[in-house]
Amino acid sequence: MFFDGTKGALYVESDLPHPLNVYGESKLAGEQAIQAADGNYLIFRTAWVYSNRRDSFVAKTLQWARQNETLKIVDDQISNPTWARMLAEMTGVILARGVEYIKERKGLYHLAGGGYASRLEWAKEILALDANPLEQVVRKMETAKTIDFPTPAQRPLFSALGCEIFKSKFDLNIPDWKFSLKLAMNA
Repeated sequence: MFFDGTKGALYVESDLPHPLNVYGESKLAGEQAIQAADGNYLIFRTAWVYSNRRDSFVAKTLQWARQNETLKIVDDQISNPTWARMLAEMTGVILARGVEYIKERKGLYHLAGGGYASRLEWAKEILALDANPLEQVVRKMETAKTIDFPTPAQRPLFSALGCEIFKSKFDLNIPDWKFSLKLAMNA
C-alpha cells in the first residue's frame, strides 16, 4: 500500500504517500512515472481486491473454514474489501465514455469498495454468505493481531481509502463492500 496506516482516518488522494514495503514503493514509482509522462491517464488506487476466479482472502477464508475448527483472524488490519468485477465494471463504464471524457478527468483517484472493515469482520461476512455452509468445520473464530503473524513485509494497519473524489468526478456510485461481497459469493 501507499500509506503507512498511521493516519487513523480514510486516506484521500492528497495525502502524502509513505509506503512501508517494496511492493508499495514500486506501486508509487509506477504512479509517478505515469504522471511524469503527462499523457491522458487515469490511475485508480484500490485496496484488498478479491475475485472468485483466483486465490484471494475470500477463497482462503472459505478453505480455512473447511479445514480448521478454530480460525485466528486479525482485527487490527482495516481497509476496503474490493470485488475485482466491480473495479472492472467501473473502469469499463469510464472507458466507454471516450477519450475526451478521460482527458477532462485525467488524474489519480481512489476506487475501492464502499465502506471498510477489519479482516475479522470481512471473514465473518464471508462465512455467513458461504453457499456451502455445511462444509464448514470451523466452530470458533478468535481475534488475533497482525504481530501474531510475522511476515517479511510490513503492512499498514489502517489503509482504508476515501473515494468521494472518484464518486463526484465520475458520477458513479461505489457499492458497499458487503453488498459487493454478497453478489460475488452468488456469482
